[in-house]
Amino acid sequence: MMTKATTPVKLSERPLAPGQHLIDGTWMDSVDGSTKEVISPIDGKVLTRIATGGEEDVDLAVRAARRSFDSGVWSFMSPAHRKNVLTR
Repeated sequence: MMTKATTPVKLSERPLAPGQHLIDGTWMDSVDGSTKEVISPIDGKVLTRIATGGEEDVDLAVRAARRSFDSGVWSFMSPAHRKNVLTR
């Protein structure tokens, strides 16, 4: 069950808040709201916070990927276009 509000965005846009997942074209917090600090190995300072993906987040992502593949949005896309999406 998703408890956090999600906001649809274009893939080229950055997250509305640091530490969100991009699932099914939507930036969202982890289902349980958890995040983790990313520490610089150079000076030990906190660089940012990222969303930690739990089992529910993975399930959401896998279901979204399956829908995309089954609908043909991803599976029938040309390799060059898939490369551009992944690179972006």
